[in-house]
Amino acid sequence: KTTLARLLVRSLPAGARVIAIDDPRLTPQELLTTLLRARETIPAPDLSLSELTHLVRGQYSIAQAHGEICTLILDEAQSLSGETLEQLRLLSNLECPAGRLFSILLLGQPQLLRRLMHPSQQMLWQRIRAFAALPPLTREEVGSYVNFRLHQAGGHEMLFSTAALNELSHLSQGLPRTLNALCDRTLTLCWRRGRRLAGVREVRRAARAVLHFRPGFKVRLKSLLYELPHLLMVRLPFIL
Repeated sequence: KTTLARLLVRSLPAGARVIAIDDPRLTPQELLTTLLRARETIPAPDLSLSELTHLVRGQYSIAQAHGEICTLILDEAQSLSGETLEQLRLLSNLECPAGRLFSILLLGQPQLLRRLMHPSQQMLWQRIRAFAALPPLTREEVGSYVNFRLHQAGGHEMLFSTAALNELSHLSQGLPRTLNALCDRTLTLCWRRGRRLAGVREVRRAARAVLHFRPGFKVRLKSLLYELPHLLMVRLPFIL
């Protein structure tokens, strides 16, 4: 999801302005303050939410009048507080004669979807206009992904046997974060042993450390699915 977000930012038009927030612990006041600081405005510390919102409206109306397209990106959004989610909903109401002041992109884990579908977030959920979930990699995609990462790192030969790739696909359940950790630990084990090609034995040894996996036991799918990233795109009317 982070890689896709970076690709999205690079593909935005020249007039786009991106405000990226990767700390989900922001309070509503801190969220509004961050938006203002992105416009090089430092608000007084004792301003109320309504006063901060008024400043945000003014600053971003000016930005839009100058042709800027403002996009707010929040990562790990499943950890945002209920109050901050409500503040995002209120931000979606901000507009000027030219249209909405923000586009919003929420990135998070599956819990984000569950939170947004909760009855307490019904008004926010109704504003979401686009949603996408990233599926796990297939076995073929796992091989292509590993080869690509090795090539990007300067490698010119395959370091994993076909059986090792099959095992990586099985143990990682196609989740890139888990796959990265398994590959890293596997290659470290091979380096220590002076091996140039990783096999199933090395992958399973790596899994014991990364997944607390033992042969004969199933990898706990529930804990792995926790890592399945979801992508929410909301544009205020709502794109989230």
